[in-house]
Amino acid sequence: MTCASNSVCRKVVCYASKDNAGNVESVKRSNEFKIDKANPTVYASPTPTTWQNSDITITLYVDDAGSGVALAKYRWDNSNCWDGTSFSNGNQITLTTEGEHTLYLCAKDNVNNSATWSHTYKLDKTAPSTAIACNGASCSTGWYTVPVNITLSCSDSYSGCSKTYYCKDSTNTCAPLSEYTSTFTLNDGNWYVRYYSVDVAGNAESVKSQNVKVDATEPYVNIDSPAASSWQRGNFVVQYDATDATSGTAECRLYTKSASEASWQDRGTIACGENKQVTITVGSAGYCRDQGSDACSVKIWARDNAGNTNEVTRSFSIDWTKPNTTISPNGHDWTNQAISFTLSCSDSESGCSSTYYKVIPSNYECGTTGYTQGTSGTVDCADSCIKVVCYYSVDVAGNVESVKRSNEFKIDKVAPSVSITRSPASPLDTEKVTFNATASDNAAGINKIEIYVDGTKVKTCNYATNCDYEGGPYSVGTHSYEAVAYDNAGNSRSTGTQYFYVSPNCTAKSTQSECEAYAECKWCALCSGFKVNQWKEAKCVASDTDCGYHCEANYCGAHCNGDPCSVVIDNTCYYGTCGGYSCTYEPYHQCRVSGCYDIRNDITECDYYDYCSAALGNLDACRNDLLSPSPTYYYCKVWGKSNEEMWEICKDDIYAAHTLLTC
Repeated sequence: MTCASNSVCRKVVCYASKDNAGNVESVKRSNEFKIDKANPTVYASPTPTTWQNSDITITLYVDDAGSGVALAKYRWDNSNCWDGTSFSNGNQITLTTEGEHTLYLCAKDNVNNSATWSHTYKLDKTAPSTAIACNGASCSTGWYTVPVNITLSCSDSYSGCSKTYYCKDSTNTCAPLSEYTSTFTLNDGNWYVRYYSVDVAGNAESVKSQNVKVDATEPYVNIDSPAASSWQRGNFVVQYDATDATSGTAECRLYTKSASEASWQDRGTIACGENKQVTITVGSAGYCRDQGSDACSVKIWARDNAGNTNEVTRSFSIDWTKPNTTISPNGHDWTNQAISFTLSCSDSESGCSSTYYKVIPSNYECGTTGYTQGTSGTVDCADSCIKVVCYYSVDVAGNVESVKRSNEFKIDKVAPSVSITRSPASPLDTEKVTFNATASDNAAGINKIEIYVDGTKVKTCNYATNCDYEGGPYSVGTHSYEAVAYDNAGNSRSTGTQYFYVSPNCTAKSTQSECEAYAECKWCALCSGFKVNQWKEAKCVASDTDCGYHCEANYCGAHCNGDPCSVVIDNTCYYGTCGGYSCTYEPYHQCRVSGCYDIRNDITECDYYDYCSAALGNLDACRNDLLSPSPTYYYCKVWGKSNEEMWEICKDDIYAAHTLLTC
């Protein structure tokens, strides 16, 4: 009986015997003949080939179609499973140990056929581990002052690392979604790097976070005000910024250095932040103790929490000395003019900025308001005043000079009052005349009084309000007199030219020529030449006084060769043109009738020579002619006078003939 290799055969023998008689036995069936040439079947399930990240439950299978399983065993990581653990078909075992483990199965059937089976299982239940490095070293919890290169390194004991993911933010809340492939750099900021890795088995590492603080930038330090080189006159406030946008400021300090100091002086900590202020003291005991341009330097220093430092320096000019202003002229004695003045400011440090002044009455206080900016001005008033100038200057640093007060400026534009009298009112040429001038002035006061007679100064009285002068006797005729008063400001006022007439004292004249020199007088004397009668006594009398005797009526005509228009004066004949006679004898022609004289210079035509005597006949008619709208003859034209001007000469002169002769 045979059976194919690796097969299981179950066979019976059918048999019968036949005797010789030919009897055939009933066929009989033998029991089974079992032949088992096949090995048992043994295996496990499941049989994954990849890494698993959880315990693996394995079902063990063993079977034998022939003689049956006589023995089944399993063993891990040892091929000699016959020394392993027995199992039955369908038993389950669990792989809990991480790593790569080979399961060996072996089985025998009852005819000692055997079979083995093996499979390697990969179990990795542990998540990978990712390490972070900052600039190639462990990351610090402090601040970095340079950019930081971040390196992520994954390690896994079994299946190995598959991928690493990361993100970065400042709130530690981001989701790591970016796959890490190479080193990345963190610049300024308070960063959180969040990261994790996944291994081949699919184990995911818990998200890790690393705080990396980077501040490679120095703090921001700035002085906002005052301006560099600006002039400061007292304690002043420096406004500054000392901030750090990343790590924040840790410390701020103030340093100062005056011109006389060799090194910076540490003035201690100050507040950090924006728009901060610190007071800088000025003076001999202050932070800024020297005066001059850029004489004091201020330094603001700051350090951030990363250790970065920065500083800023600014120089300021210091001047705590007030300017000095002078005025020229400093006051002025009495004058009658506006007075100009000049203000000069000096300042040894910052220099003068502006000058102010005001002009006030001398009895006022200067005060603090009403000033005008300028360096020159004028003191003036409409009449008289005493004023002062209040003034001060301000320098560039803002130092304000104390108000100064000038000496007095005295102005008097009002002329003094002056008057003059004379005595007697109508003097004779044998009398003296007394003049009295009086003056007053309400402001500057009287400086002097001058008295003039006939245009000549005859008396000066200094610093007096009354002035007397006695002069004369004066010659017959019109005389002028005048008083002029001067005050101490230079104003003057005149009384104006006044006139008085000195009449001749006819009775005092002793000769005919002396007497007849005056129209107001006539000589009562003996006739000479062809005398008919003669005066019984010779004397000088007023012209309006009759003499006791006179010459006969035809004396003049007979004396001058019978010329009807001739006139004898002092035995000299003066010829006219009446009756066809020419005017060739003399350069001057005179007509003397009833006291009216007509004198004409350089006359070439004498048609109207004796009009005064022939036509008018008397003084009144002559005056009327002068006043007429169209004067008949030569008075006005020759003398260059208007009718009215001539009349002004004649009208008030009782001795009209004398006046005309003088003209």
